[in-house]
Amino acid sequence: MKLRSIVLLAGLAAASLSTASAANLLAQNFETFNLGGWTFTNRSSPLGSTGWFQGNGVLTPQGGTTDSYIGANFNNATVGGNISNWLILPTLTLNDGDTLSFYTESTQAHPDNLEVRFSGNGSSSNVGSTSSSVGDFTNLLLEINPTYAAGGYPSSWA
Repeated sequence: MKLRSIVLLAGLAAASLSTASAANLLAQNFETFNLGGWTFTNRSSPLGSTGWFQGNGVLTPQGGTTDSYIGANFNNATVGGNISNWLILPTLTLNDGDTLSFYTESTQAHPDNLEVRFSGNGSSSNVGSTSSSVGDFTNLLLEINPTYAAGGYPSSWA
């Protein structure tokens, strides 16, 4: 399962992937930024000054310490640019009935958007070379606020 984010100021907390029998294949509460096996790829254009970062107190975490989330913001691209910042989970073997769950939140300072995408191409982290490409992640599983509507993204952890 791979995650693509096109967000302006949003965070993720407590991501997990579970089997049909409720056993966790992966659980991450983002207490630290030590995310072995995860891939970070910022294809924003023009490239800004930030990428994914450890929670910084702008959002109240869903649980845990004050920085227990991972965030991305409008600084992923320069002013007027296209944000395409990918957070890719480690390679996992999935079966029918497995589920992905996560919490997400935005400050609502700008209209935000998040896409959850899947690549069936093994351990590929190919997201393409441009801010509008998706590489091997052609399967869109979920999109939050696809029209970038003001207030269309969760303003509290959902």
